[in-house]
Amino acid sequence: MDTGIFGTGLLFDALADWGETDTAIALAVRDEYPGYGFMIKNGATTLWERWDGLESRNHPMFGSISAWMFEHVAGLRMCEQSVAFARMVVKPPVTSKLAFAKAEISTIRGTYAAGWKRDGDLLMLEAAVPVNGSIVIELPDRLRESISLFESGQPLFEGVDYVREDNRIVLGSGKYRASWSARS
Repeated sequence: MDTGIFGTGLLFDALADWGETDTAIALAVRDEYPGYGFMIKNGATTLWERWDGLESRNHPMFGSISAWMFEHVAGLRMCEQSVAFARMVVKPPVTSKLAFAKAEISTIRGTYAAGWKRDGDLLMLEAAVPVNGSIVIELPDRLRESISLFESGQPLFEGVDYVREDNRIVLGSGKYRASWSARS
């Protein structure tokens, strides 16, 4: 990987957008030079200015991977039409490379959190939405009918507790749990 500081962020976003999340993850953890895994393998606890570590060893030169992890690995990002974090999108990635991921974002409205994990064929998502906030859970089309949704342990009902817009589920503030079969 030799994309430079601007191209690196674009590369990871493009791979995720093209459905190549597994490829992006493989690049992110690769422990050969040049790469993030190489930094970790060589004792890095912060991002280096250069892949080889010859300059500053606390320099966010290749820090674009942090945003990619929030948005495409944990699947938590601000909705494009949102103002001041009024609405976030939760879109768990389709990947076989990871067993789980989670993230929190502190905003002016409060803290949004999302996490997912795989347990055999079962995929589970948890999300927390602050007061005056909302989330849109985006799922692949094949999962539209197979999802089970709960808030604080109680089942949710479409049209009463949430709104479904094609493969998107819109939820207000609260703590949610969803699950579905990976085979669906």
